[in-house]
Amino acid sequence: MPTDCSALRVLESESKYVCVSRLRRFGKSIAAKMLVAYYSKGCDSKELFKNLSISKQPSFAKYMNQYDVIRLDIQWMYSGSEN
Repeated sequence: MPTDCSALRVLESESKYVCVSRLRRFGKSIAAKMLVAYYSKGCDSKELFKNLSISKQPSFAKYMNQYDVIRLDIQWMYSGSEN
């Protein structure tokens, strides 16, 4: 079964910023919350990720919960707009 390594590519990226963009109903909020849970100093997410395949990656523990993270939810800006 193929594995989607999108999250791994983000974790290994040297980019300072991550923009999660997809069509409506494609799981953007869940993806963003997952990245916040992994990177944020405000989370202790070791238990959350410990049984996932990504936890087996060599760089996994190096970056976990090491950064100040700001998550912006701009959904409210579009709630009244037309498609």
